[in-house]
Formats: sequence, C-alpha cells, structure tokens
Amino acid sequence: MGQLPREVLQPVEHPSEAGQADLEFVRVRRVLIESRTQLINHVRGTLKAAGGRVEACDARNFARHATLVIPAGREAAHTPSWR
Repeated sequence: MGQLPREVLQPVEHPSEAGQADLEFVRVRRVLIESRTQLINHVRGTLKAAGGRVEACDARNFARHATLVIPAGREAAHTPSWR
C-alpha cells in the first residue's frame, strides 16, 4: 500500500458523533436480543429434559408460558433466568 500512487489512496473519513452513537445503539440492542434468545433456548432445553415443553410464543410472553410447565422443585433454578 505504501508504494501506491497518492491518486489511488483516499483519506479515511470517521463517522460523526451522532453516527457513532446510532451504531452503538444498534450493537447494544443486537447483543441484548442475542442474550435473551440464548436464555430462552436454555430454559426451553432444560425444561424439555425434565419432561416439560413450553408452547410456541414470542419472547414477551415466554415467562408466562414457561411458568406453567416448570416441574415442582425447579422453580428456584429457572425463575431468575428471565425475570
């Protein structure tokens, strides 16, 4: 790259402060959604191994549906996962 003529190289333009803030918001939201998905999948898997099955629902209603199928004695292990 150092041997290329200057006409070929272009200056680097950094995003504005507003652009950086918007990009940070998108990245944080993506990480939160991925974390929520992993928690829901974990709870579904452990409940399935214990003989329970959570019916299909969106993430907003998952806690209500999952609470109905938690086997006795396992409430303490699962409740902190989504609340």
